[in-house]
Amino acid sequence: MNNETVNPVFEVRSDVSKSFTAILTKKISLFIDESNFLSWKQHVYLTLKTHRLQSYVEGTIAIPSRVISTDSGLQIENPAFISYEQQDSALASWLMSSVSPSLHTHLIGLHSAFEIWNKLNQIFALHSRTKRIHYRCMLHNVKKKDKIMREYLAEIKHICDVLFGCGQNIHEEEQQSTILNGLPIEYENIVSIITSSQHPYDLQGVVSALLDAEARIKLQEMS
Repeated sequence: MNNETVNPVFEVRSDVSKSFTAILTKKISLFIDESNFLSWKQHVYLTLKTHRLQSYVEGTIAIPSRVISTDSGLQIENPAFISYEQQDSALASWLMSSVSPSLHTHLIGLHSAFEIWNKLNQIFALHSRTKRIHYRCMLHNVKKKDKIMREYLAEIKHICDVLFGCGQNIHEEEQQSTILNGLPIEYENIVSIITSSQHPYDLQGVVSALLDAEARIKLQEMS
């Protein structure tokens, strides 16, 4: 590492100092686990970006030299490096405070905000892909069977929400197809009406039509 000859007097930039003070007093509202990594990542990154600190986790911040030379040629530890190291360690600790204890073993030996951020991305990239495949299969195979309509619709919504949390948005048209494909034979008439309508149903329209159809079917069974 090249030594630099600079004035050893170092003043922390007021905007950086204020940013760290602001962010370290702001508790991360999401406690990261396998179910919410993308939401956590977005929340944390936007918080960092608000305070112009994202370069710490991106690994793009310019790291000062550890040692500098004074005007007299004396080698001393660079105050700028000390400040950087303190700030980076504080940010790393802030990130760790929102990580589930079950994940701490994966982060042993990591000391910088960039290392922790990068490792979490590696861990959850694999988890998200595995979960995405699993819930995709669930979405394709879900059936109403003996469930009441609201339970059936809630099950599909939950699967879609999980997939969205894994970074995969299920479009409304696919949600409608999934709902209709999983219905038993007694809903064949309403399915035909929905799919052949000249005025396409939106998702809420499909839900309302199916709830009405369920009510009619129950009345017929009771009569």
